[in-house]
Amino acid sequence: MKLNSKIRKKITDYFSKKPEIEAVYLYGSQAKNVARSDSDIDLAALVNDKGNFSGFDIPQTRYAHELQRIIHKEIEVQNLEDVSIDFAHRVLSEGQLLVGLESKKRVEFEERILRVYFDMKPFFDEYVQSIHEIAKKGELNVRYF
Repeated sequence: MKLNSKIRKKITDYFSKKPEIEAVYLYGSQAKNVARSDSDIDLAALVNDKGNFSGFDIPQTRYAHELQRIIHKEIEVQNLEDVSIDFAHRVLSEGQLLVGLESKKRVEFEERILRVYFDMKPFFDEYVQSIHEIAKKGELNVRYF
């Protein structure tokens, strides 16, 4: 199921009004057009330091809460600065940029993630292969891998 253009516009309008937002990506099942009607909307945001945050105010939690009230759908927002390199790479390679086409910080962030990811890729591949071998032996206690 493809993300409704009205919902997409509400998301882009919401984030476009936030001065602290450098970029927002849609990722997951909605970006791949394989979402079901009950699927949530997965977003990843690149936030600069212009945000008015203090104490325990976590921007991605605030964004998710406010957006859920606007579009009446389950939303998950990740802060791209706080996720692992392989997750950030997956968002950049499989996701869709919704906000931030002209952002210099976004370009620098993408460059850094790609550089580090490809430096680390042999280690990621070795790790996945090791886990796969352990799972095949039945030592991982997981059903699918």
